[in-house]
Amino acid sequence: MFMKPKYFLGLLCLAGVATGAHPAFSQTTEERAGARAAADRGYDAFKAGDWAGALDLFERAESLVHSPVQALYIARCHARLGHLIEAQEAYLRVVREGMSPGASAAMRAARKDAEEELIPLEPQIPIVTLIVEGEKNGERLEVQQDGRVLPAALLGVSRPLNPGEHTWQASSGSRRSSLETRTIEAGTQTTITLLLPEGAADVQLPAQEADPLAHSDTPMSTASGPSGWVYAGFGLAVTGLAIGTGFLLYQGSLEDRISCGATGCLATPENLDLKSDADRAGAFSAIGFAAGGIGLASALAIWALEPSGDPGPEMGTSTLRVRPWIGWNSAGVNGTF
Repeated sequence: MFMKPKYFLGLLCLAGVATGAHPAFSQTTEERAGARAAADRGYDAFKAGDWAGALDLFERAESLVHSPVQALYIARCHARLGHLIEAQEAYLRVVREGMSPGASAAMRAARKDAEEELIPLEPQIPIVTLIVEGEKNGERLEVQQDGRVLPAALLGVSRPLNPGEHTWQASSGSRRSSLETRTIEAGTQTTITLLLPEGAADVQLPAQEADPLAHSDTPMSTASGPSGWVYAGFGLAVTGLAIGTGFLLYQGSLEDRISCGATGCLATPENLDLKSDADRAGAFSAIGFAAGGIGLASALAIWALEPSGDPGPEMGTSTLRVRPWIGWNSAGVNGTF
């Protein structure tokens, strides 16, 4: 039920002030003029079906000068945009607003319209109940609705919610429920249940599965590649070959320094010292090459004979122990197979 046009709304802005809805004439002349202009434009937008634009303009006018008529149109805009909860609150503000004995007929009409339009609106507001299962004492629970944290006091409470598509997700510690998405229809009652999964630490295995080696006499290899002894053998091989090569080259340089003539090498003290050092270098070279060869052979033998990571019925019952050793002018490998 509404009367005319534009300028009528502008007059109602002043009517709200004159009847004491706000402190009388606390607004400036410029603010009252601006409120009238915003209300006029809002009325035009409403008639044109631009609910969002009309809502913005009426809220601007209401922020400057209060009028029950503007509040009524704010409620109508919210209702047409599907903001049923906001529309209900706006209607209730108009209905509950006190009217002075000298209130204008337009203001009384606005209150009557709000009462009548509120009656069919309220049954259309959906009711939603949100339940979280799997919650544990001592863990902080957080529930998000449409990306915003929902107050814990609303969990388990049947409450109004605007129709449309909504999302919910619960989290507690490291646990997180799946994202629940629902389209809530007007006038419906819906229960949303969010399930928090069990944490990894909460999953209890049967005693036999929890410790498969507890009652087994069969050793199992946990190695997924060659053992450390294989790498040690290859390391010994590389080191021995490097030492042998180094001393061999040193021996050659010492022998090149021995003074020899056409009749042979004289047994001078200097030649004798060089010859002795060269022989010693040759001995060290031989030891190095021998150790390298033993290391290489040992690494290959251990690698070939060691049990695999998935031992068969026969290999699983044997234990291979191989230890390389090096002594003065000797080296070798001992072990148990």
